[in-house]
Amino acid sequence: MEKISMKMVSSNWLEQRIRIAGRMVFLPYYTSSPWGKQEEYFVFFSALPDFSRAWLHTWSPRRECMTAEFELVNWRGIRRELLSELLLWSVLIPERRLMVVPFPGKLFTVSVDTGEAVEVRGGFEPERIMVSGNLSRNGKYLVYGSCRFGAAVQERVGVTVFDAATFAEVGACEFHGFHAAHFQFIGDSEWLLFAHEGKTEGISDRLNRLNWRTGERQVLHRHETAPDGTLLECIGHEMTGGDTVCAVRYPVSRLPGALLTMRTDGSGYAALDCDDYWHCSCNASGTVFAMDTMWWGAAKRRTPGEMDIIRIDSRVGTKEIVKTIHSDSAVQYRHPHPQLNAAGDRLLFIENSDLEPNLASVTLRSMVC
Repeated sequence: MEKISMKMVSSNWLEQRIRIAGRMVFLPYYTSSPWGKQEEYFVFFSALPDFSRAWLHTWSPRRECMTAEFELVNWRGIRRELLSELLLWSVLIPERRLMVVPFPGKLFTVSVDTGEAVEVRGGFEPERIMVSGNLSRNGKYLVYGSCRFGAAVQERVGVTVFDAATFAEVGACEFHGFHAAHFQFIGDSEWLLFAHEGKTEGISDRLNRLNWRTGERQVLHRHETAPDGTLLECIGHEMTGGDTVCAVRYPVSRLPGALLTMRTDGSGYAALDCDDYWHCSCNASGTVFAMDTMWWGAAKRRTPGEMDIIRIDSRVGTKEIVKTIHSDSAVQYRHPHPQLNAAGDRLLFIENSDLEPNLASVTLRSMVC
């Protein structure tokens, strides 16, 4: 396995901090871009701490202000654990200025201009929710997985591909006895990256791809094992951009924690950098990467709640700690989940509010050339 050495650098960054008094402020899940066309705006959510009420927002980096706020009235009364998952798996369709927001047994769109909520798909089993949403690179297709929320064992996980203009179903597949998640379109939109989910220390084939037209499945990487079969690496939090798949090897592995990259067919597997990585994401070309760090397992960092936001540019071989933050690892909507814009020179992430540390805020950092 190839190992690459990175040069530490320090850049100038401008920061915009988004906080709303008395509310959690957070982004959709990092595998789907929150950016509108030409990066005129990005979307984010806020909610009361108990999630009894929630809002969809847009923010303009140019104007440095919130440009829209709409309460998600239809989602009132959904318990916090479920509602936070539904919002995290929302997907922006920039061309149509619509946010696709799951609902138990249904899919809605919400206009980022008017806040109007429209049911676009119904008839799913009410105890099942749509998760792991993603928009294809050409904007033509939308994918969602489906599962029973809160089930200890997922006996049946489905994946459905929709036409992003009409929301008509154009492809579907089921995984029986196999918990699949984190669906993302690869390249030509016929292949989906997906994760074999389960107990981290027991999964040896986390990274996979599925041809949603033919049903063909391929394992992209078999985790390294010792001669006696002991699993040496625990991998997760994958993303794809360009011809690249990135993932992290967690510091709970026998091998050092690392940012891993490979081509979309699984070839060219390399450890780009070794560190205490937790989540990773990449820019549109799969050449710039953003990570946060963890402090448990064999991690070098040992301060609970303290995390570094790190940017790596593989084109020039540089690594930078963009900011050291504090956040809560207990719930998904408090995870930093750093995510890059298409060019890789802007970073969005979630951190504790500097005004109310028990609440979350969103930070935008933009590189100064």
